[in-house]
Amino acid sequence: MSRAACRRSRRACLGSVIVLSLLARRMWLARDFERSARFSVPDSTSDFAARFRVPVVTSNITEDKSFLLTWKGLTSFRKDYQGLVRYVRPETAIIAVGSSRTCAQVLDVLAALFATLSLREEHEMMLAYGGLIHIHRDKDFVNKTNGKYFDDDIDVWVNGKAMASLVQLEPILFNKFGWTVRLYTVGSYIVFAQILATCGHTPMAKASKVRANEPAVDVYPLSEAYKDDRILLKDLWQGTTFSETMMYPTKPYELISHIATQPIRMQMPAKDEEIMSCLYGNWKVHSKKHARRSLKCATASDESSISNGLENTTAVFTKSTLDFTKEKVL
Repeated sequence: MSRAACRRSRRACLGSVIVLSLLARRMWLARDFERSARFSVPDSTSDFAARFRVPVVTSNITEDKSFLLTWKGLTSFRKDYQGLVRYVRPETAIIAVGSSRTCAQVLDVLAALFATLSLREEHEMMLAYGGLIHIHRDKDFVNKTNGKYFDDDIDVWVNGKAMASLVQLEPILFNKFGWTVRLYTVGSYIVFAQILATCGHTPMAKASKVRANEPAVDVYPLSEAYKDDRILLKDLWQGTTFSETMMYPTKPYELISHIATQPIRMQMPAKDEEIMSCLYGNWKVHSKKHARRSLKCATASDESSISNGLENTTAVFTKSTLDFTKEKVL
């Protein structure tokens, strides 16, 4: 805004200054985060990024469609496909660093990841599940009364591009924060991931909750099905389907937590309250119940648009065999 315009409207000028300051802070945080990449980069990082990806469905891709037709989330991971849990970093390095340094707190890691991905085109990461509820209901991830985290993890949804970047950012997470990445893979696909502190963590190559000195960031990849100008999204680990319009465009939310060293500028789904109502019912009431699985949080028109244009794709998103609600939640 010009100086003359500022003189005419101090309020508008102040608003512009605040917006520019927030953008500058976010860019500084992201650049400071990525400058740490000059440190050690294991060969496995680039190898993992090249070998594994999130499946996508289009009228031209048959391999991914075939996988999704038979994929049942955690049940398939443990039994049908014999999925593997892989650390991007060698386990010996994880143990060595975790026992010799202090790891950053999860909120600083989360702030850096959101800031970095926000500057990358078509990279989507947004709060999910319990994290989404606590921000709406409690306005924080931390109980202000006792100073403890509400949950032992913070959940996020990511698209395929963001998932690939999280793998590539592991060297920075490791060297700057003392954190690493654990992937759940089936063949060449990533179906779930956990970003975790090395401090207090003993590597375990099996599907499990993360045990560490800090809550983990649980990453739920969203598989996308394209038809014309519509997209349907499927959480690969939970099995729930979402309309694109429920998720995108994401909206910003700035958290100022009393234990964080800086404000955290996050992203939330476009229709976050509708999503929580679909997953939990009355989410405003405190409950120990986990989100229901294999739901259809998508409009009938969105499902029909995708399914009619893709042979057999209806089964990917609506087939009853995708229901695994009785499985234990990680």
